[in-house]
Amino acid sequence: MDLAAPWGNNQQHYHSDAADYFPLNDGLQPQAQGIKTEGAQSASGATGNVMGRIVYQITPSLRLGAQIGYSRAGSWSEVTGMLLAHYTLDGF
Repeated sequence: MDLAAPWGNNQQHYHSDAADYFPLNDGLQPQAQGIKTEGAQSASGATGNVMGRIVYQITPSLRLGAQIGYSRAGSWSEVTGMLLAHYTLDGF
């Protein structure tokens, strides 16, 4: 049986300037220019990821396993999962 649990962490800071908002309606665009803005934000925080994997040898040529991971950066986070099947073709 193989076990793995790598991880990592870091610190981040990002900033984005405001930008004019342009509606999808062409008639409203002249009214919106210079009045409405979106997107001005700044944030700092921890980032990181962790992953775990377990693999079990069923036969000399077949291993089965599973992997799960979690990543985070700013307001974004992601969970991943995977089932693993490793088969060795001895004749090649």
